[in-house]
Amino acid sequence: MKQLTKMLSQVRLVERVITQEDLENLTRDGKNVPIMMGQTFDKGQPADMIKYGLFIMELEDCFRNIGANPSSQWVLADHFMTTINKEKGLSESLSQRESRQKFLERINQVYGGKINVVYSSDLANQEEYKQILKNLLENLDKNPKFKQEMLSSIPEDRRKNPESLRYPLEELATIFSLGTRIKIGPKYEVNYDIPARAAAAELGLQKYVAIHLTNCFPLGNPIISKEDKLEIDSWGLTPYKLNSKRLKKYRLDPINGNLLEEEEMIMQTEDFRAIKDLIAFSLLARKRLTGEEDSEFIGDLNDVRYAKEVAYKLYKRYIKQPLTE
Repeated sequence: MKQLTKMLSQVRLVERVITQEDLENLTRDGKNVPIMMGQTFDKGQPADMIKYGLFIMELEDCFRNIGANPSSQWVLADHFMTTINKEKGLSESLSQRESRQKFLERINQVYGGKINVVYSSDLANQEEYKQILKNLLENLDKNPKFKQEMLSSIPEDRRKNPESLRYPLEELATIFSLGTRIKIGPKYEVNYDIPARAAAAELGLQKYVAIHLTNCFPLGNPIISKEDKLEIDSWGLTPYKLNSKRLKKYRLDPINGNLLEEEEMIMQTEDFRAIKDLIAFSLLARKRLTGEEDSEFIGDLNDVRYAKEVAYKLYKRYIKQPLTE
């Protein structure tokens, strides 16, 4: 239990846990603990996904050491983009899904993970999923508060679309149909995690624990509109979409990026939060590869230029090179 508590208290990686008490209830010997993270995808493989993968691996190890029985899955939300939002054609989606799956499998291979990959399109055809979605829709009609909370989780520019509520409801159907006990995700997922937990008992479903990791920020020195900057400051960039906020030129893609250009981008970074984040998950990558803890290494990084040099060296040695060798 001490190992788990220590891991979740890492302010450089974990933003919040909803709730610690529910999480502790999962630590009993022999208890099954399904862990999941859902993600959409685009043309590119953001390094931020490595942070999430490494965290899930470490969390599984913690539960295994306690005596519980964890398992984990990445859900590739393919049908959310092709069928619900209709933002991608089938051919484009299949190509990008294949590339993302290869990236995730490479992360597993390099860092010793056992995270399975499932497709939301497969889940959506299962009877259990369909029944849970039906129950959620019925609860939407009976429960005005739940409906308003679901609406609030949708970006404002999409709320007028009659199909807009389908997205968060199918997200919940995905989570619940997998028997999820712990869901890992970015901070903005709080908008539907809290109402989903509240509605679970009413629907006869198990509450899941939500763990939100720290925000992702752009590297380099991009010009960002005031509106986008406010949103990034609050919620960060989408970790699993390289072109989130049209900033793909300011994100690390360890599979496709050029190392010299990545070094230049890191050294030009104006937002120190991005440097600290890169150091944090690069150190976690080092731990997975070598067993070394970060100890006092991260404590002496007040010199901004020195911190950038450290970030680049760690990224190159423990992320870029292992994934591309």
